[in-house]
Amino acid sequence: MEISQEWLAFEKDVLGKRPLTTGTVEEVRQAYRTISETLEGQYAALGEEWGVRDHKEVTSSGLAIRIYTPTGDPKRGEYPVGVL
Repeated sequence: MEISQEWLAFEKDVLGKRPLTTGTVEEVRQAYRTISETLEGQYAALGEEWGVRDHKEVTSSGLAIRIYTPTGDPKRGEYPVGVL
């Protein structure tokens, strides 16, 4: 799997490291909590003025995906961050 340089820079600059994607269930849960706490300290909570557009599609290989796109005032220049 190839990871974009933009995402790798985000991990380094915002998260401080690559997220843990292997290990025991408890290790992965703790890593997710740590990432969530890091992001909460840097980004404001989602205000009521934001909504979300949900787009569903199936890739050519048959993988079903959903894309969530924030709606709101694009002039603000800020968009919410979602970590799943």
